[in-house]
Amino acid sequence: MTFNELQMIAIAKLAKAMIAADGKVEKAELAAMALEFTRFGVSPDALDRILSNTDSMESGTAISIVSLMNEAQKKYVTDYLAFIMAADGEIADFEVAMWSLISTLATLPTMTIGHALAFWKNN
Repeated sequence: MTFNELQMIAIAKLAKAMIAADGKVEKAELAAMALEFTRFGVSPDALDRILSNTDSMESGTAISIVSLMNEAQKKYVTDYLAFIMAADGEIADFEVAMWSLISTLATLPTMTIGHALAFWKNN
């Protein structure tokens, strides 16, 4: 699966929203977010540029970009956001609410957190 840079910025924007949803930014969540980008072959310099560009992207724009992705990409985003949510070992109600809101607004596939994390663990 591939994503263009604009899509990666949108995914990172939503991931940052997930990380901040519970009111605290955990190092484990930030590391999880960055690790997955390196798995896609994103260099440290490119990751810095992507993360920097999230600051100028509106959340609504990120949602719109993700909503236009194909179904496989959307499933990945759904699973990725669940992975970010669980990275610190806790899943707060605010994180679940953010995940549900993003999923609804971006027309992401409906799934439980358990299904998303099981898929993530096995892929």
